[in-house]
Amino acid sequence: MYDLSATLVGHSADVRCCCMTATGLIVTGSRDMTARVWEQNPDCDTAALAANRWRVLCELTGHRGFVNAVASLKTTDDFPKGLIVTGGQDKVINIYCTGVAEPIKQLLGHTEGVTCLSTGWHGTILSGSADCTVRVWEDMELKEVLKGHSAPVWDAAIYPGTGTYLSASGDKSVILWKDGKKATVYSGHLDAVRKLAVLPDKTFMSCSNDGSVRHWDIAGPCINVIQLSSNFLYSLCLLPEGLAVSGEGGNLYVLKEGNVQQCLQIPALSVWCCEPLPDSDILVGGSDGVARIFSAHEGRLAPLLDREQMKEQLAAQKHSAQSVGDLELSKLKGPEALNEPGREGQTLMINRAGTVEVYQYSMGNWQNLGVVQDAYDKEKHELNGKKYDFVINVDVSETAPPLKLGCNKEDDPWNVAQKFINDNCLDQAYLTQIADYIKQNTGIDNKVMEIDPNFSDPYTGGGRYVPSTQSGQGQTPALGATRHFPATKVLLENIPDATKLIKKITEHNSSVKRQNKAQCEEMNHFEKIATKTSKGETLEKSDMDLVAKLLSWDKSLVFPCIDLARSINKLHHSSSN
Repeated sequence: MYDLSATLVGHSADVRCCCMTATGLIVTGSRDMTARVWEQNPDCDTAALAANRWRVLCELTGHRGFVNAVASLKTTDDFPKGLIVTGGQDKVINIYCTGVAEPIKQLLGHTEGVTCLSTGWHGTILSGSADCTVRVWEDMELKEVLKGHSAPVWDAAIYPGTGTYLSASGDKSVILWKDGKKATVYSGHLDAVRKLAVLPDKTFMSCSNDGSVRHWDIAGPCINVIQLSSNFLYSLCLLPEGLAVSGEGGNLYVLKEGNVQQCLQIPALSVWCCEPLPDSDILVGGSDGVARIFSAHEGRLAPLLDREQMKEQLAAQKHSAQSVGDLELSKLKGPEALNEPGREGQTLMINRAGTVEVYQYSMGNWQNLGVVQDAYDKEKHELNGKKYDFVINVDVSETAPPLKLGCNKEDDPWNVAQKFINDNCLDQAYLTQIADYIKQNTGIDNKVMEIDPNFSDPYTGGGRYVPSTQSGQGQTPALGATRHFPATKVLLENIPDATKLIKKITEHNSSVKRQNKAQCEEMNHFEKIATKTSKGETLEKSDMDLVAKLLSWDKSLVFPCIDLARSINKLHHSSSN
């Protein structure tokens, strides 16, 4: 039976992907925007603690978003240690020499996040993306683009035979490609297909968000269906005598001849990936930021102390079987309720095998917003070293794992949502959805400002940024309460509110031309500039350079930038800048 062998601790967020190189190194990719290369610690013996058995050889940098996929290329005369390939939320594929932190080459072309990678012995790289395409690269150059899926591609695999590939997608299908064309479409899964595994007997396996594993003949028919769970299944890999499958709920299944031999519980909400290691060991990555190795060999198991500690972690994280916070699971509808249409914008909580999922009805479909954790627990919850009344999971993208959001009872959901967007470099379009999700799952509805719903700025729309003003009597009128023209009161210029300013410039940044767009680091820098300005503090030249960049935006988007520049000029009129 399998049990814990080693833990690889170092990432600060979910371990989203993992693999082993031809030279015996382990590579893990994470939502912390890095990948790590691990080597076995030569100073450890069989009695060493689980966390000491592997050590970090190198941290790979270069991505500006989550690292969603990792793979390796075999050793060659030019690269005797092999190459490591990573794909990220930033749409970029990076190529690294093993042991070197910076990429030697970038493969560009995907228009959305890279979701998966697969490599062949002859240097072929397959990349799948949320742009619904598969790209084939040879000698690190684009060979062809495979188009045919109608939803994000979650996995791609090289099938034996020149120019033959498989791809799995959120459109619930698997496609076999031959010579750049769609040869066969495999249908049967009831939800997104997440992972593929090719067998040597002209068959392949697939797992899906529908909780099933399917065994397919390459000629077309489905050979077998194994319904493992009612939860999402994210990954599967072949073992010498069976199959390993991982998914939501912290489960790792070990199958043999189509039957579950063992179900391992891991102290993480999601087990995003599983990969085979030598001697039938299994490597997994979880939402707790830890990669773990499990072994069925007594001599490679972690000390009893480590294994007991993992059991204690499991016991501590388990929620009540009857309720999640103040929600009574028995009163919630099951997944079958998603078969019924809703009204636009309607939200619905679903009990899926003890996990509460939140859905919103949009454009004729129920969209999964995320998972409710024990948000109503009376004790404070810790996130990134801070205590919060609520910590909830927010699923904002099909190309990335859920993000954790912390907030307190006195917080304004809109401000929390905006900070969440800024911290995670998300699209401003998520603001309303995230704010509503916070209110729905915490009960918080503290409004900082009442806004007349009938008022809409003719230039910047309903989500407008409004420059700060004060009336001559020292009162701030409600927006939309009076007409702009003719003015009946004297309006005095004031330093703009930093939070509102950041919110609007972040929103506009998503719409500007690529060459003028502020990068994630620049937006973080800008947040400091706005805060300095609101406090009347002196700015540096680097601050002014960034403000100048923002002023180059199109005239339809530059309004909040001009207001910032006006405020800086008011505060620093004597500055040489």
